[in-house]
Amino acid sequence: MKRFIVTIFLCLYAKMLLYAQPIEAETILSLKELPPAIGKEWKKGVPAIIEVFSSFCSTSFTSLPLLKKMKAKFGNEIQFFLIGKKDKTIEDTYQQFATWYDLDFGIAMDSIFPNKINTGYLPTFIWVNSSGKIVALTGNLEVSNSNIELFLKGNPIERKTFQPDNVLTGFLKNYQHDTSFLFRSELTNWTKADPVATPFAVDFDKNYFQALGVTLKQLYFFAFCGKRYWSSTDSLYEHFSRLIIFDSTQGNLAIDMNKAYNYRIVFKDRPAVENYLKYIQDDLNRALPYTAKIERRLMPYWRLIITDGDTSRIASRHTETKGTVTQAAVDLTNHPLWPLIETLQVLYVQDQPIIDETGIKGYVDIKFRAVLSDRDALRKGLQQAGLDLVQGSKWMDVIVITPKETKVAVKR
Repeated sequence: MKRFIVTIFLCLYAKMLLYAQPIEAETILSLKELPPAIGKEWKKGVPAIIEVFSSFCSTSFTSLPLLKKMKAKFGNEIQFFLIGKKDKTIEDTYQQFATWYDLDFGIAMDSIFPNKINTGYLPTFIWVNSSGKIVALTGNLEVSNSNIELFLKGNPIERKTFQPDNVLTGFLKNYQHDTSFLFRSELTNWTKADPVATPFAVDFDKNYFQALGVTLKQLYFFAFCGKRYWSSTDSLYEHFSRLIIFDSTQGNLAIDMNKAYNYRIVFKDRPAVENYLKYIQDDLNRALPYTAKIERRLMPYWRLIITDGDTSRIASRHTETKGTVTQAAVDLTNHPLWPLIETLQVLYVQDQPIIDETGIKGYVDIKFRAVLSDRDALRKGLQQAGLDLVQGSKWMDVIVITPKETKVAVKR
């Protein structure tokens, strides 16, 4: 059996080894601790945000265009720096992004400083005030214009509190002591004071389900698919659309599918798997001003094709198997296509599915450099390798939502 060696980037949530005193909030950041390239550009007395990132997390790089916009918006009020965890691919990957997006950040690649970050994840953003004090270490979700404005005024930034999925909240904490119910549920608006708990899927072995701070779109995916996310190897991938249709006769109306909710449901007796999701579907249909159901419709998707139909162009001519897929380069030799498809699925998780229609049955040789998270850059790179992404449509199952009444509060 062939052993496929491929690097697919995923966010890392593993503890890292510490080499010296860790970088922590409420401490003064010594400029001597920074890599020399950063220390030389540091402006004393000016607040700063430092992104410490790695080559293994997609958000480390997809956030860079947003940081560029923030840098332009706030000008000299704040300084931005990047410190990359040095490895074999990170410098080349960053250079591809810097060229494509015309980035101009103070940056250093370093093997020591990133290991002082004890948050357990990368990217980590270090917020340093004008006095050199570290006021916060956060993930990328907290880096927003509104939080930067709070930070510059000396106010605490707004942060989400994440908790393990198995920590029960609300009435679920004491449901074991109440045997008088058949089932109980609760749907509330998520607020900034609420924690976030977003399981990947419904656990059918438990008699309860809890999802906190999830979007309306994710709630419907839980209800009808049993999961909020599926990869290219999942049986749903080519057959269930990741779009949700709002079907209304009232013109160009739309629901705010990104509105966040808390949802809890518990059963006295765990229902059979075939009934579990039906209970959640019926529950949401009762609680919300919409009715949702699955329909079969012609839905868009992306077709990965050979540009001229000649599969021999990329059919492997080698016997050694090796492969690397980073966020800015694809280098597969005598390798199947799945690492490329799976990587793109992660980067375009909110977009239409990408389906392999190359007709290739065996292994391939593909090599190109491009910013994979940018559709235009990706297509240029694919075309250089004899591939392309083109729009198509096929019959898929899709969640269709209709308003219960003629007047529905909606948001464009």
